[in-house]
Amino acid sequence: MSFGHALGDKAPLLQTRSLGLTPTIEGHFMRHLLPIIFALIAAVPMPSKGDVVTRIHDIDLGSPGDSALIFLASGQVVSYPRATGVRMEELRLGMLAHRWYRIELNSRHEILSALDIASPLPPLSPTSFQITPPEIYVPSILPDSEVTRQHFSEARRSFTPDSQCYDRAHAWAYDWRRQGIYSSKTWLFFTRRYIRLHNFGWWFHVAPSVHVVIDGKVRERVMDVKYARGPIAVKEWTDIFIRDNTPCPVVERYRDHADFPESGPCFVMKSSMYYYQPVDLELLDLTATPRDRWQPEEVRSAFREAFGETL
Repeated sequence: MSFGHALGDKAPLLQTRSLGLTPTIEGHFMRHLLPIIFALIAAVPMPSKGDVVTRIHDIDLGSPGDSALIFLASGQVVSYPRATGVRMEELRLGMLAHRWYRIELNSRHEILSALDIASPLPPLSPTSFQITPPEIYVPSILPDSEVTRQHFSEARRSFTPDSQCYDRAHAWAYDWRRQGIYSSKTWLFFTRRYIRLHNFGWWFHVAPSVHVVIDGKVRERVMDVKYARGPIAVKEWTDIFIRDNTPCPVVERYRDHADFPESGPCFVMKSSMYYYQPVDLELLDLTATPRDRWQPEEVRSAFREAFGETL
């Protein structure tokens, strides 16, 4: 998922203006500050206008006077302007039928059109990828921080600019499994309240995580190769995306997140490396059967969409 803060009303703070310092001090300050500002802007891209091929995950009509929010399976949150030519009832029925759409957006994250299309996923070739057998999942414990940083630094970084977080996370986790590492996934969900308050453009983010021995204790470290400079603690990771650095409570089941959409800004959930998208966490609630293997079509899709590679 091309992911980051929606700058919104914070954008004016990034304008260059006099700091009330002497020219020499101000020039020195700005020479050091501007590269940091520009790096921050580059690190948190906004969802852009254009076409998105995806399915609809959920629809939130909000309170009277609110714009309806459309939660796309690709992770974006877009609004439904009242003047649009797209009928809300058609989108709702398409969501229930798990239809694919080519959705056109403007620069304000509003739906301009939604074309019902056939699934873009190619049929799975039985000879291109071997179906993996069930595995007994026990998270690996890496011996120290140095080994963990090495795996982080060696992770592939050739992801496409518009890649989605769940594709990157799945490909990285699969790569580490081929190296003998059983990693986990850490999921960050943004609440409806937070999304509406900040005009936030996304409703979830996910990255692989590992367990590592640090100072004699087993610690969890998130391996977000796109947004972090190295393995980091969960709270440090969520602070990248939550404006006021509010702690995100950890929930055990996806329904715990869905049952409290307006409490606080965020929730965190943990899963094994096999879970690909939030819908898989929902299915776990319904079936109570944990995943115990890789799904070939998901692994192939992750590498193709995130890195343009074919397995």
